Amino acid sequence: MIEILTFKENLKKLYKDYSMYIDPLTRFVVMVVSILILNSYVGQDGIINNPFVAIIISAVCCLLPINVGVFVHSCLVVVNVLSVNVIMALIVAMIYMIMLICYFRFAPKYGYIMLLTVILFAIKIPYLMPIVVGLAATPSAVVAMVFGIIVYYILNFAGTEAIKLENGSTVSDMDKVNTFLDNLLNNNEFMMIMAAFIITAVIAYLIRRTSMDHSHRIAIIAAGAFEMAFIICGALLLNTDMSQRILLTGILILVSMGVAVILDVFILSVDYQRTEYTQFEDDDYYYYVKAVPKIKLQASDVQVKHINVNKKRNRRR
Repeated sequence: MIEILTFKENLKKLYKDYSMYIDPLTRFVVMVVSILILNSYVGQDGIINNPFVAIIISAVCCLLPINVGVFVHSCLVVVNVLSVNVIMALIVAMIYMIMLICYFRFAPKYGYIMLLTVILFAIKIPYLMPIVVGLAATPSAVVAMVFGIIVYYILNFAGTEAIKLENGSTVSDMDKVNTFLDNLLNNNEFMMIMAAFIITAVIAYLIRRTSMDHSHRIAIIAAGAFEMAFIICGALLLNTDMSQRILLTGILILVSMGVAVILDVFILSVDYQRTEYTQFEDDDYYYYVKAVPKIKLQASDVQVKHINVNKKRNRRR
């Protein structure tokens, strides 16, 4: 535990000293991975699908606020869907317009959450996101997470249609649009995942805000257990595609809970053995305060001063 806390303090010091370089690098990595995932779902033969173009776009976005990256990613999604179907691209553009208006109104600080949600879906551990949102963010971050879920399912469906197009499918444009709307609005798995993630994030947030000891760890366990039960039961009852991979889903949720515990060590490390209680009053209220100190380790800074003993002895002689 001491080694982990020491590593945490070293990371904090490193970030404090080099944040002006770490922040742009983080934005660059998130953007380039997001764009590459986008192209892997809805790729096209044009210039946008070129990895070098993705790197150039990410390099420009890393010098700007993350919300610029969110807007650029939205435009790239619409352009890629345009290669599948024009009307579908117009619908996606309208959905994005509504999402971005709500996003900039309610969750402008959580652009990373929107992009990372898509990334976590692509690498098959999206169940981590609602737990982390509940532990480390405010309820407004749920808006960004929900938009990330919507973006993923748009990419998933558009990617399926792109594969059909490459295979020479002769489905009409209006049938594609109707199927797209049906998959987005009447998709049981989509609705189940969205409900599970929202409730999981709220459970984690409410528990970690309580004054009980080890509230963060309890929040991870309770939120993860609910998420697992909700998704597994929902998949079985609604007979979604997830019902065929129940065991894998349960394992991935357990892995997500383990990752959340590791991240929690870096988010909050407190010493409950040194908890202090105090109370005071004013004219209207009595106040009862519970203070739990954070664990902080200071890096050792030992200076050793060498004394030339032989030289002193020679002087005495």
